[in-house]
This record gives sequence, structure tokens and C-alpha cells, in this order.
Amino acid sequence: MVWLRRILLVSVLLVLLTVAGSWLWLLGRAPQREGERVLTGLQKPVDVQFDVWGIPHLTASNEADAMRALGYLHAQERLWQMDLMRRVAQGRLAELVGEAGLKTDKLFRTLGIRAAATRQAEALIRQGGPVREAAQAYVAGINQYIREQRLPVEYALTRSKPAPFTVVDSLSIAGLMAYGFSQGFQEDPMVSQLAARLGPTYMKELVYDWPGAQTTPATKPPLKPTVASPAVRPDPVTAPDPQPAASVSVAMARLVTEVNQSLPVPQLQGSNSWLIAGKLSASGKPLFANDPHIGFHAPAVWYEAQIRTPDWQMYGHFLPGIPFPLLGHNGHHAVGLTMWENDEVDYYQLAQDPAVPGRVKERGRWVQLGGRVETIVVRDAAPVTLHVQLALHGPVVNSLFPAMKDSPPVAVNWTYLDPRNRPFDSLYAISHATDLKSMELAASQHWSPGLNLSYADEDGNIAMWAIGRQTLRPLGVNSHQVLDGSSGKQEPLGFAPFVQNPRYVNPPSGIIYSANHPYPAALSAGGITVAGYYPAMDRALRLSQLLAPREAAWTLQDLQRIQTDVRNPVAANLCQSWTHQLDGTRLPPTEQQLLGLIGRWQGDYPVNSLAATVCDRWKGELVNSLFADKLSAEDLLVWRRLFLLDKSLYGISRNPQSPWWDHLRTPAVETRDQQLQHSWKRTVAGLTAQLGPDIQQWRWGKVHTLTHEHGLGKVPALAPFFNVGPFPVAGARDTIDNQYTRMETGGAPVVSGPSTRRLIDMAEPEAAVGINPIGQSGILLDEHHHDQAALFAAQQYRPMWISSRDVEAHQASQLRLLP
Repeated sequence: MVWLRRILLVSVLLVLLTVAGSWLWLLGRAPQREGERVLTGLQKPVDVQFDVWGIPHLTASNEADAMRALGYLHAQERLWQMDLMRRVAQGRLAELVGEAGLKTDKLFRTLGIRAAATRQAEALIRQGGPVREAAQAYVAGINQYIREQRLPVEYALTRSKPAPFTVVDSLSIAGLMAYGFSQGFQEDPMVSQLAARLGPTYMKELVYDWPGAQTTPATKPPLKPTVASPAVRPDPVTAPDPQPAASVSVAMARLVTEVNQSLPVPQLQGSNSWLIAGKLSASGKPLFANDPHIGFHAPAVWYEAQIRTPDWQMYGHFLPGIPFPLLGHNGHHAVGLTMWENDEVDYYQLAQDPAVPGRVKERGRWVQLGGRVETIVVRDAAPVTLHVQLALHGPVVNSLFPAMKDSPPVAVNWTYLDPRNRPFDSLYAISHATDLKSMELAASQHWSPGLNLSYADEDGNIAMWAIGRQTLRPLGVNSHQVLDGSSGKQEPLGFAPFVQNPRYVNPPSGIIYSANHPYPAALSAGGITVAGYYPAMDRALRLSQLLAPREAAWTLQDLQRIQTDVRNPVAANLCQSWTHQLDGTRLPPTEQQLLGLIGRWQGDYPVNSLAATVCDRWKGELVNSLFADKLSAEDLLVWRRLFLLDKSLYGISRNPQSPWWDHLRTPAVETRDQQLQHSWKRTVAGLTAQLGPDIQQWRWGKVHTLTHEHGLGKVPALAPFFNVGPFPVAGARDTIDNQYTRMETGGAPVVSGPSTRRLIDMAEPEAAVGINPIGQSGILLDEHHHDQAALFAAQQYRPMWISSRDVEAHQASQLRLLP
């Protein structure tokens, strides 16, 4: 037995030594935040003060040195994230993960983000100037870190090494951001398919700007109980084949959805921002609030840093890989972003000459398609050659679907790919603007994606501009459908000049807000609401309630309560209207109790709510009842990811005779009451199976949880190490504290939400507060890897220090970078 104890002791010691060695190895990958380091190419030393949250405050003698230092800092904390984003954008994921990355690579190679980035970089090099100098210095800082080879653990696990960074890589990451902003890649084909299958009677309730459609939910009275009426089945309509032969555009929508689900980088979703003029605030200066909504991910989306040079100061939120901040503030002004949601993506179907391969009719004449050849390197497999055809409208996507090679060509026209687009010029100009006038001039340079730029300054100005190019289309052209690219009759008329973009500048009301809803038509070119993929009006309506005129002056604390608001009266109204169609007297006592809770519910989504759990599940079940018979399983997956779904439910629920209530695979014509009763039963049964028969256990926080998933966290064995969470969180899909879920029935995991929350009083910008959903660092075991995650889940904030005095007072360490 002595020998057995000795073997056991040796085994334990070996395990402990292995763990200790692994721990020390990981610690050796920790970011350097103190001491000195030589940074080749610097003109003068750069001092970097790290505060207690790991935020660097850089002081440099010139901007080029600051950008070089910033690139180095981004790399030492976010290199894996940056590398992954450029791989995805450029269609080089298969180099890392093998054949599993081929679909993603083929999609992004076809879209041509890298080709666009190459053109943009060449133009940047030719023009010279401070933008080029900053971009080149930034990638030089990244590359010094790469050469030092203190690489994150992800590289060891994937047995890979990063290639040097280039300006093309940085611009590719900007293109990936633009891709994430547009639902047009998915929505247009889905709408076209349903229109062809079901006809205009269905579509008028589904798409609010469809010809002959009713007004939007924002202008309709609240839902009220109605007498049950039979649904109407228009003729002729038959249930679609569960596996229909899809058109090329529908196949593209399915592919985009599939790829987006598996992307190891976050996608953008929505945003909130509002501004209050000084005449309404307690401080006498404008108040600023912004929280862009992006997919949750580990590491976090933003890297915060303050840059101070003799000519420029900015506390910025940077997307790692891009040298210029997308959000920021200083002692004079604050800048934020929301998504405009304008339509930047159109599909065009072309006529194909059967006698001449590659010859198509486009814009009224026969032309030969251009093209390029892409070679995709695949790990542990042979390279794959992709032939991308190029039409006048843009890349032809048929090559992505070999089974549809003989289908009519479909080209994607995406504003971002326009050769006039110069993303770094606009980002640089916006981040370096000094006042209202120069900010508007900077905003005019932005091309794509469509954004709302919010601005407040210490001079008392508040403004919001829709920035990006607004496509002008002929009257009668419905850009929600796949368009005719052969005749020339549905071609865009060009872009509206920036002066015709919607905007608010110091409005008399003293309040501006955006929840991704459309601007009033009167503010748009031609007096027509800009076509787009706007979400339901729930957040906008709630903001209009909370920002209504009042006697009391506004404070930053008021804005914090609004930014963390979790009430959605529209959701409560909708769910309560459904209960009126149930005969409660025939339900078991427990279900009657649930109906009572819903009747008293005001639309709040705290973690302990029961009504929120039931109504959210009911909505998901109703979506199945209404759409599963009219869409294939693949298409329903796409549908659940579109803003159009929420808007459609409101319109359908208001009309007891809507054809959508009927289930097309049954001989009878179902009514609204029958569908609501059926979906209610499934709701109760589903929650019972998931959470047990005790309804007191049906708390919102049990199903509504947030996990920040790392790309490697998709591997079950690695998930506990790389993922952060889960956290029970308040909020919901359409609340101001926007914790977005996909309206599915097996639970409500949060997939996107506030990528940061920022609140600034321009009377005291040094007292600004914000929060990062996880933490500043992307390095495993680093103290700032997830030190903000619990605060974020609890709707808390932390300071964003900008004054020298505050930075000194809260300094945790200092790094000096030397020439």
C-alpha cells in the first residue's frame, strides 16, 4: 500500500505542476501595463496611464505616435479578436478552421469586402495626409506586438499564427461592421417569396409600406377585445412544400442567416440615443445618452482609450482593428451612433442569354459579366477555387449555390461597395471635428452603413444627422422585393445629396431621440419616408413617453433610469388583447391565475416577473402557429431574425379576419380565437415541461439569460473557460434596456443588446459614466477580462475619467513606450 500512496502522491504533484505551469504560461500572455517598452518608429516617448478598469490614457507628442501606441495596445489585449474579424471579412476563415469555414468564406469572397478594402486602401495611400499617416502608424504598432510573439492562448489551441496587419485588413474590419448593419440581405428575398406564394392580401398586413397597406402600429389605437370572426382564406392559396425549390435570392437569405448564426464575431442589431437641451436640464448644459446594440460576445466589442496630444483629445470607444473611435467624448462635445436602418441592399434578377455563357441583359442592354477568381486556402484540405461573376449592379451570387447555376442570375447591389466610399476619411473627420459646423461637414463625408450621428456640446448645441447615402428610387418601386435588373425600369436614380438627409439641429422642443425608428417624412428627400428595415416602434414609443415635457429639470440620474427602463406597454397591451379571446372560465385554476397576472401586467421585464415569461413564450408559440405552415423550417429560421416579425404580429393581431390566422395545411379555416387558444395551450405545456408545474418558478430570469460567448466557447469542453455567464438579466426584445432574443420557444437566451451604455452631462463631461458588458481585456485570466460583467447585468455604471486630475487619482499602473 506504501507504493500505491507514493504513486498517488506523485500523480497529484504532476497534476499540480501541470496546472501551475499552465497558469504561469497564461500569465505570461497578460498585457504589459507597467514599466517600459521600446516601440520602434516612435518619434518621442508615449506615456500610458491605466486606470483601475484597465482603460489606457495615452499622452503623446503627436498623433502618429499616439496611433502607433494604440495599435500596440489593441494587439496586446485584442489580437485574436482582430485577427478573427479580418479573417471573416476577407473570407479566410477556412485557413483556420478547415472546411467548416467554407460557406462563410465563399459568402464574403463573393460580396467582395476585401476587394473593396483594397480599393479604399489604394485611394488612401494615393491621397496621403493625416488619415494615411494615422492608419499606417496604427498597423505598425499592431505588427510590432505580433513580432514579439507573446500570443494569446487561442493561437496555441488552434495551432495558428497571425499574419502581419495591413491597412487593407483594418478597412476589411470596417466592411464587416457595415455588413452587420443590414437586414436587406435576408428580408428582401423573404418578402418576395411570400408575395409570390400568398399574394397581396397577405402582404398588406405583413409589410407596412406595401402598396395599399394600413398605417403603422405607432399610429393605431390600442388593441381592444373584439367579437370572434372567422378568418378568410383567399383563393387560390395552398400550403408551400416544406422543402420548396428556392430561388437564388431565397437561398442567399438562408445562407446569410446560417453564416450569421455561426460567426465567431458579433453582429449589429439596433441602438438608442437621446439628447436633452441645456434649457431643460438642471445643469444648464445638454445631456447625452447612447447605447448601440450589438451582438454579445467575448471579448467585448469596444476597446476604450483616451488619447491626448497637443492637437487632439478624445476618450473613444474603438472597434479593435480600426484606428479611429466610432463613439467618443472630450471636454467640449460627445458623439454617439445608432443605426439609421435605411435600405442599402437590393437584389436584382437579370435575364440570361441562353446562347452565350455569361451574357446577361442588364439595364436594358446585353452585356458580358465580368469576374474575378478567388482561391480559398482550406486547412487540412486542398484549396478551393471560387469564380465570382460581377454585374453592373454588383456581385452575382449564383456561384454560391451549384444546384442553381442555371437559374437566372441574381446580383446584389450594396451601397458599401460603391467605389466612392471612403470609410476612414469620414471616421477620421468625425473623431477630429471641433464644433457643430465641422461635425456636420464631417458627417457629410460618410457613405455607408447608414447611421444616425448624435451630437451634444458645451456650447449648448444638440443635433442628430442621418449619415450615409440615401438611395433614390423611381416611384412605385418596392425595394422590399427582388427587383428587375434587366429592363432598366427599376434602377436607382442615384443618391440624395447629404443636405436632403433627415436631421434635427437644436429643435425647439429641446429633445431629440432615436430608437432606430424612421424620421418623419417631412424631414426626408421628396417628403417621403426613407425606405428601410426599421424595427417595431415599441422602444420609440416608450422613449416618447419617458421624454415627454415636464416641469422638473432633467438630470443624468433621470437618463440612467430611462436607459435601464425595462417596461414595454405595447407588449402588455398585445398580450392582454389575446387573453380577451380566451374563455377563462373553462381553464384550470392555475391558468386562470396566469390570466390574472397578465391582466395586471404593465409590460415590465424584471428578472422575477411571471407575466413576462408567459407572454414571451406565448408570442413565440403564436409565431409558430401563424407562420410554420406558410414557411419552410429554413425560412422560419430566417423570419425569426427579422424586425418585420414583430411589426407583423401587431398588424395581424388587430384584424380578426386576417388570412394569416388560417392554417393552410388543414381543410378547415381556423379563426383567431382557435389559434390563440392553441398557442396558449402550447405555452402552458412548454413552460411546465421546461420549468416544472409550480408557476412560481416561471420567473423571467430563469429563461432570460445572458452569456458572452467566445468563438472557441462553441466547443463544449472549452465553454467554461472562454464564455462569460450566464447571468439572469432584466429587459427584453423591445424594451429600452434592449436585451434582444429571437422569439423562440425553448427559452429566451439574450443574443444582443447594449454594447456600452454612456451618459454625459456637458456641464461636467469629466463626470461621464459608462459600462462595458464584460471587461476591457480579451486575455484569459487577465484581471480586466470580465470585471464589468456583473455590473452590466445589474444595470450599473462606472466612471469614464478624462481629466488629468481624475486619471492620476485612479491610476493603477503606468507604461512608458520609448522610441
